[in-house]
Amino acid sequence: MTRLKPLAIDELTFDPELRQMMFHIMSLASGCRYCQAYSVTLTNRRGMNIEPAKVVALWDYETSPLFSDAERAALRFAQAAGCVPNAVTDENYAELRIHLPLYLKYSVQANSLPHLGQVKL
Repeated sequence: MTRLKPLAIDELTFDPELRQMMFHIMSLASGCRYCQAYSVTLTNRRGMNIEPAKVVALWDYETSPLFSDAERAALRFAQAAGCVPNAVTDENYAELRIHLPLYLKYSVQANSLPHLGQVKL
């Protein structure tokens, strides 16, 4: 059984480019055309520097040599989370925990946002 650990947004945030790729994979998995368009718009608006080849190969992340094991774990988790009903498994959480330090960035902003709730880690 997984445990819940409090996580404040000002303590820890995902790498922004990986977060956008996760958002897009979740949108593709859910089949939401609005979400797909919005994720692309946000990527452009925020000036993300995601390799164009990665964007093209995003749905093939499992077999594409462009993605690291850490990125695959995060994208696998995001794809499962985008399914209805949610298809995230304990194995997805375990794999994410292994790679988590590789793509988390610590925020230097103090008092940016209050505690947002519980996140499974």
